[in-house]
Amino acid sequence: MRVCEPLEHAYLREQEAREKAADQQAEEWGFATAELAELVRIWGKAAIAKELAKYPDTQPADKPSYAPQCGQCVQWRSARPLQLSDGSTVTVPGSCQLRAAADLEQMPQDYAARCHHYEENIPF
Repeated sequence: MRVCEPLEHAYLREQEAREKAADQQAEEWGFATAELAELVRIWGKAAIAKELAKYPDTQPADKPSYAPQCGQCVQWRSARPLQLSDGSTVTVPGSCQLRAAADLEQMPQDYAARCHHYEENIPF
């Protein structure tokens, strides 16, 4: 997103790019299913299933699975400098405000996937 353009224009441009990518992906999926249908017609469903069973279950390489991080939560407070009474400065690490308020141990960043209080921080 470019900073020099109004937010509404940037959002519309990004939305158009997402729609274009979705349309292209749908078209590619259509071609792939048509090719698969042709293979099934020629070789039969059982032969195709037998060959597919040899491959491991995987995610597409260009689309990794999404795993939320604690730093993306609205409850997360980023690392910040803290001024001490003797005039020195100490950097306080980032932390979950809810866990800090309850005096609980801070968890690793990947805990967000299991946290009941995780709410993604979406600034727009």
